Amino acid sequence: LRVAVAELTGDAKSEVSHSIISLREECQQATINENYKEEFLHTLEELAICFDNACYIAAIGLSGKILEVCLKEILITNNISFDPNSMIGSLVRLVKEKIPSEYTDPSLVNIANIINQSRITAVHAKERIPIPSRDQTIMVVFATRDVVRRYISRI
Repeated sequence: LRVAVAELTGDAKSEVSHSIISLREECQQATINENYKEEFLHTLEELAICFDNACYIAAIGLSGKILEVCLKEILITNNISFDPNSMIGSLVRLVKEKIPSEYTDPSLVNIANIINQSRITAVHAKERIPIPSRDQTIMVVFATRDVVRRYISRI
């Protein structure tokens, strides 16, 4: 029923995409850097669309983009320098090392690995492309949501 109504109204089709849209609304009210706020909000919207349409590789890739922005902003806010080309895994490790008071989910490094694996296979030709499951994607989306919520609660 939710899917049928969503198709008619353009609303979220699942609890997961609904949570992403709710997060987008929270972020719209937050004081996010104006240089990328519009793109950040649009990325959240695309994430919900990709999830609802079972585009799990794309959803995981977009989650990675969102995580990178948040982790970099956390480092910038704490005056910690980093390589602008750093990937999520190294950003997570840097936050854990340099800002021990910053909560980071213990599974975030594993989630970073899932994101990077999905991103690499999405843009580079590989013999075998592992397609993430819906459950893996949900795990990545909710971990991303947690990081974003913690980030916006401090700005």
